[in-house]
Amino acid sequence: MNKPASDSTPGKRSATVWIFYAYIALILAGCFYPARTGIITLRTKFNVEIFTWSAYVPLSDIIINLLMYIPIGILLMVIFRKQRSLQGAIFRAILVGTGISIGVEFVQYFITDRVSSALDVILNFGGTSIGVVFAIVLERFSRSRTRAVASAGSVEE
Repeated sequence: MNKPASDSTPGKRSATVWIFYAYIALILAGCFYPARTGIITLRTKFNVEIFTWSAYVPLSDIIINLLMYIPIGILLMVIFRKQRSLQGAIFRAILVGTGISIGVEFVQYFITDRVSSALDVILNFGGTSIGVVFAIVLERFSRSRTRAVASAGSVEE
């Protein structure tokens, strides 16, 4: 597999990396901001919530958890695709996106006003995966469009 040429100087962060960091900061601020849900949760040391699915989980929460991680999948693909093969970039993007989600849910478990759920991790994994697919489609579309423009330019000459 051919690795795409890196257009960034070693040791220098690209704009995509800084956008990724800013987006993660926004997600963390939203996930850890104290919210009064009206739910009283009593947990023992070993009472870990494995899966939450009930009538209480609103559709908006499901949609938000899915959509929130689509940009992460796109940004991670852009970042990893500069240095790795397509398969390596896909694997790393999904791994990092899901790892971020697991980390957020782990910390939320210890915050009284937040609810940690495996459903959120599954939805965030799905959102990251959708973002990865979207990035691949955009990359392929961009390449084919570039080729079409280049061939049209050479025909006119």
